[in-house]
Amino acid sequence: MKVLFPADTGQRYYDIHFRSVLNVFQYCGADITLDEISTNADLLFFCRIDDRWIGFDFSDAGLWRAPSSVPIFKLHHRRDERFANVYPFSPVSFYDWEQFDLLRRQVVYDPAGRTTIAMRQRPYGNAERRRSDVMARLSAVYGQRFAGSQLSQPEFWRDVGKVRLSVCVPGQNNNMLDRGQLQYMALGAATVSPQLPEILPFWEVLDGCYLPCSDSYDDLCSVIDGTDDDTLREIGRKAAALFARTSTPERLVEWIDRCLRQAQA
Repeated sequence: MKVLFPADTGQRYYDIHFRSVLNVFQYCGADITLDEISTNADLLFFCRIDDRWIGFDFSDAGLWRAPSSVPIFKLHHRRDERFANVYPFSPVSFYDWEQFDLLRRQVVYDPAGRTTIAMRQRPYGNAERRRSDVMARLSAVYGQRFAGSQLSQPEFWRDVGKVRLSVCVPGQNNNMLDRGQLQYMALGAATVSPQLPEILPFWEVLDGCYLPCSDSYDDLCSVIDGTDDDTLREIGRKAAALFARTSTPERLVEWIDRCLRQAQA
């Protein structure tokens, strides 16, 4: 596979979304050329796969509305979004895929005997009020069982093997799959969040791969307290399996190839 990919010329979000896609191609051994490829949109970029142009839309919110003559791969694709030539793509998860391969062999999630309810998210931006309110609620209910301090990235991943479950309050809006939650799912952990209506590659949905709570979080503690070890373990197993089917570099490249062949048909 030959890939013509945008060079880093100071684009907003290059080190997040551009780099995430670039690393997928690099990990899969693509022949990559970096060049200046301009776009007038902050939340969209284009690259060429062999002789086909494609786009990646990484907007956190809003429906895809622009007509497209090339296939568009949409991060945070929702169930109510169905447009011709637009395909779901996995949100950002890991940058270093060799590190991920090592992590999933080393980190083992098992809720048995664990009492810690974790929420390791920083309150900021659109999520500042929601995250602060949920953290205050969890601290009041669970006391020392609640863990809300910030961790380094390696510690955050290792925390999967130390907690009963992790509460995730999404960022830009209340019903989207955040990076931290997707990483925990990939490592087989049970997470709790409001409903996630997103679609992943191969048109897979997230049902059964996390514990849903209400958008208001009013039932959050009852959801946490009402879930036994076996259910948590099964949710984590399903989440890891979903990630392996949809969001690893090999599967993402396979998905791109499948969609390009479909678009040509």
